[in-house]
Amino acid sequence: MLVQGAITSLEQFLQIVDAIRLRRVPLGFMGLPMRWEFYRGQADACWAVTPGITRELPDVQAVRNADAAVMSHFRQRMTEMDRLDRLHFWQPPRGFQDDWSLYFQAQHYRIPTRLLDWSGKPEVALFFAVEQPQYDESDGAFYVYYNPPSHLKIDGGAQYQDFAAVPPTDVTGTWFLNPAFDANRDREGTLAEGRRLTQYGKFTLQPYDRCLQGLDKQADIILPYNETMDSDIPVMEKWIIPAPVKAQLRLDLAAREWYGEALYLYEDPFINEIQAECLALRNSFC
Repeated sequence: MLVQGAITSLEQFLQIVDAIRLRRVPLGFMGLPMRWEFYRGQADACWAVTPGITRELPDVQAVRNADAAVMSHFRQRMTEMDRLDRLHFWQPPRGFQDDWSLYFQAQHYRIPTRLLDWSGKPEVALFFAVEQPQYDESDGAFYVYYNPPSHLKIDGGAQYQDFAAVPPTDVTGTWFLNPAFDANRDREGTLAEGRRLTQYGKFTLQPYDRCLQGLDKQADIILPYNETMDSDIPVMEKWIIPAPVKAQLRLDLAAREWYGEALYLYEDPFINEIQAECLALRNSFC
């Protein structure tokens, strides 16, 4: 996909974000629905923008099988290890809300799923692009996803907007998921929900036959942005983060309190054990 430019300093990055947000203004003047922008960072600019469950799997059926096996194993092991109290389920659940809750929390426990992480905060995405020193020799990537209102799925609301009305296995098209937070939950106790809150977490989800292909390879999503294009089309853009500036960006972000302990909260060794099992299970379908 077309690269928009390079991010070489935090000051320049913030200027880029300001310019991105100003794109909403002409849409308002023209009476068009605004595409709200969300952000993603990757440590290596050469990586495809694909969900964790699909990586290295050969075909659609393998993705289906791996997805079902991993989610079943995640629920089973959380039950066996008496860790269900670390999961948040709405009471009473509506429709397929339990299935979605499990999916969202698995993602923030680093279990491979069909979800792709996005953040409402650009600094969070930049942090994920530069956080790991072992990738300081590789250029990173910063992505912006402009989401049309018609693709937004939320908790409740109109029938066409409520993701809980269908199970995650039956998604059609490209969905942008903005699940609600339960303000009464213990963020430390339900770690995945706490992480989603601190990371301003959102998700995209696509059907099995599309999620094998990276978003950065889908021609209908990587069209060049312009204000007059069909406002029902999502658009994604990419910036490069050159390897030599990663360490300084990491320091500059930490000075503004964007660092690992603030975004991950803490590590749970029991959950990390389940994560390793789920990764091995996914790899068995390769």
